[in-house]
Amino acid sequence: MVAKKKWKRIDVSAVHESLVENNIAQNVASAGISEAMLIDTIGEAPSKKLAKKIGKQKIDGTLANRGVVERAKLQKLVSRIKAESGRIDIDDANDRKRNFDDIWGDDGIPAVKRRPKMPNIAKIIPAVAAPHAGQSYNPTPEAHEELINVAIEAMPKEVEISDEPLTDMIKEALPTVDVDTLSFKQKQVLGNLIVQDKLDQDSIEKALEEMENTEEDSEDEEMDASGTSRTRRLRKKTRAQRNRQKLHKEAIAKALMRKRIKKLVHDIDHMKQINQEQDTNDVDKQEIKRKKLRHYLESLVKGTITPRFGNKSYKAEVPVVALSDEIKTCLRQLETPARSSVDHVMDSIYRRGLVPARPVIDDHYRMKTRNKLTKKTMKYKSKLLQALFINISGNMFKYFVVEDLISLEVGEYLCDAQGRLSNKVDDKYVDKVIAGIGLVILVDELSVLSEPKILPNDASALFTLKLKLLVFAPERNQIIKGKVISADAQGIRVSLGFFSDVMVIPQFMPKGSVYDKGQWYTQKNETKVYYKVDSEIDLEVVEISYNELNGKSRGYTNNLMLDMSTDVQLPVMLVIATPKVECLK
Repeated sequence: MVAKKKWKRIDVSAVHESLVENNIAQNVASAGISEAMLIDTIGEAPSKKLAKKIGKQKIDGTLANRGVVERAKLQKLVSRIKAESGRIDIDDANDRKRNFDDIWGDDGIPAVKRRPKMPNIAKIIPAVAAPHAGQSYNPTPEAHEELINVAIEAMPKEVEISDEPLTDMIKEALPTVDVDTLSFKQKQVLGNLIVQDKLDQDSIEKALEEMENTEEDSEDEEMDASGTSRTRRLRKKTRAQRNRQKLHKEAIAKALMRKRIKKLVHDIDHMKQINQEQDTNDVDKQEIKRKKLRHYLESLVKGTITPRFGNKSYKAEVPVVALSDEIKTCLRQLETPARSSVDHVMDSIYRRGLVPARPVIDDHYRMKTRNKLTKKTMKYKSKLLQALFINISGNMFKYFVVEDLISLEVGEYLCDAQGRLSNKVDDKYVDKVIAGIGLVILVDELSVLSEPKILPNDASALFTLKLKLLVFAPERNQIIKGKVISADAQGIRVSLGFFSDVMVIPQFMPKGSVYDKGQWYTQKNETKVYYKVDSEIDLEVVEISYNELNGKSRGYTNNLMLDMSTDVQLPVMLVIATPKVECLK
């Protein structure tokens, strides 16, 4: 009995499912899949136990009532949406026509034809430059004359320096004005207008008229002074005269308005003609551009011009021209060229613009390099000062603020006023001695205090500058470290590197110092310490002497007298010092 009960409890669900699947497969194979597929619209019916559980879990009270209210609201909203959707005609999305751009089709956007690329300029220029026809051994007179003209044009031209900068400035800025007929005051007025950049026709005519009126007024001042009261009485006008003038002005304004309207009507009538002229002008401009391009390419091929690569332009050498007496009549008399093949290759590379050309060293190039070097030295002036302070103890460098007037000529302040001012200030102050102050090392700051004043005589500009100068101004009892540069019976001369007028005279030599055989030495602890050339020495400043006349003197300083048997020329600034005994070795 027990075994039979166990057999009844065996799970046969897997066997049952397999039988059902086999039956479904046989039905699908015989009738097809469409009849075997059914749509479940009811869903799985819950069991009785599950229905009891769901009934117990239902929420009673206020939550159930709220759910009923929300459900009623949703139903009303759904009905309203359905009513409104019936009124509105909604287009079906499938009926819309969409535009597609077929980029590979025949109806696509027409392709833009690219302009054919211009060949490389280096390919247009021949690698080997053909010599000029006038350089042949038997040239024609025309070719020889053309070669001579080319050589003359390539020669540096001398710039004529005129003694009248004001006249030259007016001629360059205003070529239409007849300068010869102007007076000197009128030239000054035009020069001021050029400096202020007021070159319009109205301002020039107004300035010249004012000059003429002032001259006429100065002549008639005496005649008009007597009848001033009478003219004032005559200037009074009646009401009828004022009304007549008012009507006259209104008539003039109306006439001008009619003239403008007539001109506008005329322009509108001839608009077609203007458009045609504009079209012809555009065609002419294109033709001019083509001619310029053609001329440029022909010049490149001929070698008259060269392409620019970088910031340097290639300048061909001046062709060698043989005079009529030097022309060879036979090929055997020709000389071999002095230039090597390497020079020809380098010339070909530069001429075709493959690499930047070499700079042409002339006055302009030297001036530019000089300005660059001065800017760099001013940039690193702090490092220069540190190097100077290394060998010097104490505050021997001082700043002094100076105000000065510097004048610039017309050509100077029109081109580069700041650079010319700095150059003039450096030439005036740097490495110069100011009596009672010291030696100027450099100009640290430069600022313009006010607008320049134009002088009436030569139209030059006068600038008021504020300068900050760094000055070497030693004081007494300060220590200096330098090198011995020479020694003689009159003493020892020491150099600080930037200043070499430091003197040690015999009166201030240490005790036991002797001059023997062109050298000075000091006896210290039974040893001789020599002051050799190029040896370092520590000095203590005793006196600073300023010789303002910079002439021959008997050797007198402020309170000291140098033992000199002959007349000597003292330096403008002389520092007298004595060696420090503690530093002697």
